[in-house]
Amino acid sequence: MYQMKLNREHYEVKFKIRRQVELSPELVLEKIESYLKSNYYKVIGMSSTEILFTTIEDNRIVNKSDYYKRVDKGKFEIQQLDGRTIVSFSYLVPIGFEAIVGTAFLFTGIMTSSVPVLVIPTVFGLQIVFKVYYLKAYVVKSLLEC
Repeated sequence: MYQMKLNREHYEVKFKIRRQVELSPELVLEKIESYLKSNYYKVIGMSSTEILFTTIEDNRIVNKSDYYKRVDKGKFEIQQLDGRTIVSFSYLVPIGFEAIVGTAFLFTGIMTSSVPVLVIPTVFGLQIVFKVYYLKAYVVKSLLEC
């Protein structure tokens, strides 16, 4: 299952992904915590059913691809239902910069009737789509299948 919701206060898009895994809840929590710590995420809250985390930039080399591969903050929820372990992963994707600059270029292009200026918002829109798609694919692959 996959859900998307726009947070208008901070220009972030919230995603929620649910997956069934074949591991016990304790082992899932252990694997998630290990993955987060080894990939420079800070666990800011943990219980027997959830993990809250945020990214830390200390002591780590930042790559240009991190923009597309890393989540700023997120939450894992683990549920045990009928002998099945279900992991829900909620994370935020910030899109504020692209949305503001793209809107400014769109407004300018409309006001000046300039077609080349109208192409720039399309580029920013594609960047948002690519970021959301790549993050979803990468996050699911690396975090939920760890």
